[in-house]
Amino acid sequence: MVKSETEMENKIPTIIIEKIKNEVVEKLGVESSFKLNDKIDGIFYLNKQLKRVLSIYVIDKLFKLNIFNKEKHIASKSFFVDSDNKKCMILGAELNDKIKIPNEDVEYYLIVCFFDLHKRFKYIGKISKVDCLNKSSEIKNSNSVVSKDIIAILNLESIKENNDKS
Repeated sequence: MVKSETEMENKIPTIIIEKIKNEVVEKLGVESSFKLNDKIDGIFYLNKQLKRVLSIYVIDKLFKLNIFNKEKHIASKSFFVDSDNKKCMILGAELNDKIKIPNEDVEYYLIVCFFDLHKRFKYIGKISKVDCLNKSSEIKNSNSVVSKDIIAILNLESIKENNDKS
């Protein structure tokens, strides 16, 4: 049974955010999260880890997957195999960002967006790799410069459209 977003109140517990911050501080070898500003890309790395790990946390709670590492949060994996034996990837993004879909060997992606400094979330939905590849032609026809590791850059509406079809 999937918990609805309202059951989870769309909030991330502060203790989870703080534990991730502490693990990043420890990994980067700085005294505190305030010192991350002094480290090249320290804040960027922290935000990247917050989006990645918190999206795993949300998907784990919504779908009861038992994939979130409760001991060492940043050791949680973004990939899992679902009950239909399909390989999936969990992605986190800021609510107003374009969502960059990496070219990974998966069947589909589950997407969670964050706002209010990662304290609140919205589960956006899932999109298959095939649908991403179909949308990637839109990128190639534009003047956008895109890394070869990215197969699509999507907005929230294109993911919602995809979920409305299924």
